[in-house]
Amino acid sequence: MQISITKDYPGGNIHMISQEDSHVQLQQEMRDSDGWWFYWNFCAEASEPGEVIFEFTNGEVIGPYGPAISEDGIHWYYDREETFLSHTAFRYHFGNKPIWFAYSIPYQLSQLHSFLKENAWKGITCHTLCVTEQGREIPLLRIGAPETGRNILLTCRHHACESCASYVLEGVMDWLLAKDNLLVRECCIHIVPMIDLDGVENGDQGKNRLPHDHNRDYTDQPIYAVTKAIYQYTENVPLLMGFDFHCPWKWGDVNSLWSIVQGEEPFAKAQQAFSQILEKVTADPKIYTVKNNTVFGSGWNIHRTPSAWRFFFRRGAQVAFSLETPYFGEMKEPFSQDFLRKLGHYFAAAMEQYYLRFLRNE
Repeated sequence: MQISITKDYPGGNIHMISQEDSHVQLQQEMRDSDGWWFYWNFCAEASEPGEVIFEFTNGEVIGPYGPAISEDGIHWYYDREETFLSHTAFRYHFGNKPIWFAYSIPYQLSQLHSFLKENAWKGITCHTLCVTEQGREIPLLRIGAPETGRNILLTCRHHACESCASYVLEGVMDWLLAKDNLLVRECCIHIVPMIDLDGVENGDQGKNRLPHDHNRDYTDQPIYAVTKAIYQYTENVPLLMGFDFHCPWKWGDVNSLWSIVQGEEPFAKAQQAFSQILEKVTADPKIYTVKNNTVFGSGWNIHRTPSAWRFFFRRGAQVAFSLETPYFGEMKEPFSQDFLRKLGHYFAAAMEQYYLRFLRNE
């Protein structure tokens, strides 16, 4: 049996080491990331029907539900029972067509374009924030009423591989566009859905990119075109709220929980208040509880490093933070594309309630 493997498509990332019969050895590509990370994404086709074992040789990079699987590169699912062997190996029984596999459910620029096309008539507008180092146009979306002077900024994919966060952001936009609501009537929501667009489309890890990644670029001298553009754009767009959508480490403990990353005081008070609203909106501790939060001074959250949410506060935001969406969760079933969008609905509802309670009358 011969196995054909390709990464030649948006988001692709793999290095094939060897094949012996139906056993393939692979590893993820780090490219210009400093240190180890876990993202991979490839398409495979077998020369004849049969079972193939894929073994990764550089760390545990297969999630607890096995690989994300797709027959068209668009719709994805997990099948732990049929695929999972260990955190370093999985199996798949091929028929006569190519199959896509990934660490988690991908989200590429083409999916954003599909969403925008489906919702163009609902009042979302698309502009170009800037052009990337590789010549791609970074989308800047707007929903709502810019004339009010009340602005909310949403950003995503500061780390290119954190695809599940994009589904949550899409869910936020879907909620905002689905019905008449206070936020859209009284605020303008500005959205930069793919900060590291080159990395997203190239299939980079993005995390710990050298000399520093995009979320560490909020300094006195930013080096990336998109960060410079956000600095310039927000000079005349004072913020009420700002939220940055991320995914955490692989899995386990807080990394399997939907979590708000809290800073130190004076930031923590507003972050905690938003957390309490989000907990009430979700109304299910298996989905979210304030106890999930990654508070400042615990775990990895011990440094006052440059980040988007800290920049949002400098631009006047009354509340800002990073939202961490796990790749898989720890429920009976792994997070699906639809469930991730549902999380976005919860978050948008919490945004509206926070605005109504704390910001509307300011």
